[in-house]
Amino acid sequence: MTKCCSATKMNYLLRNSRRGSGLRKPIINVLVVLALAGFFYFFAPRLANQSLYAFARPIWSARDYVTGLLANLKSLFSSKETLAAQNLSLERKLKEARVALLDLDAYRKENDELKRLLGRNPAEKKVLALILAKPNRSLYDTLVLDVGANQGVKEGDKVYYGDFVIGAVRAVYAGYSKAVLASSAGETLTVRIATSSIDTEAAGRGGGNFIAKLPKEIPIKLGDLIKSVGPEPRFFGAVEDIERTETSSFQFVLFKLPVNINTLEWVEVSLN
Repeated sequence: MTKCCSATKMNYLLRNSRRGSGLRKPIINVLVVLALAGFFYFFAPRLANQSLYAFARPIWSARDYVTGLLANLKSLFSSKETLAAQNLSLERKLKEARVALLDLDAYRKENDELKRLLGRNPAEKKVLALILAKPNRSLYDTLVLDVGANQGVKEGDKVYYGDFVIGAVRAVYAGYSKAVLASSAGETLTVRIATSSIDTEAAGRGGGNFIAKLPKEIPIKLGDLIKSVGPEPRFFGAVEDIERTETSSFQFVLFKLPVNINTLEWVEVSLN
């Protein structure tokens, strides 16, 4: 009897032990799942972001490099196209200037030959003058020259740069003189534009600029030379702009001296 009770008690304890072990496994599994879930919730996004960043960084760098390279190539081709267009424009202007110089030289030779046949002496005595002070260091639109009465300079003598009149002497001293630019405000010139036979007054506007008024029906175009009136015409510049209105019967011609006065070092004074 005692042995039977002992065996029964042992079997009961074994069953309870197995039952407890069976309950612990699900609990442990649940805890493991919760631990893994917590790990991935708190740490996995950071690890994933770092992994993705490490993977994407070379791609982004390559993309930025290619984008920058394409932008540089586009800028290079654009610059080359711009330079090519500018070179073509400069070449065209240079050809036009050469043609204009040839025409001017032929016109001057023809004029000198006509004056020689008519018994006029085309020779003109000039003296070279160094510019001591320009408009940026002297009075507005005034030149101070290193020639004066000692070199035969007189008031009213014209000041030239090449074939173009740029001013006239207004004050003479022993060793120097002062000249006023033809474009100075208040100065007026009687000029003839291109091949027209109509004379008009051109008014100085300062800074090398002039304005003249002509009837609208007179044919004028950009680039036409502006010259003085007389048997020995001199040039003052070329037409740079033309202003016309439908209501006015006149046209306004704008031109300027062909040189930048502030860059000049030497001029010529005609001793008439």
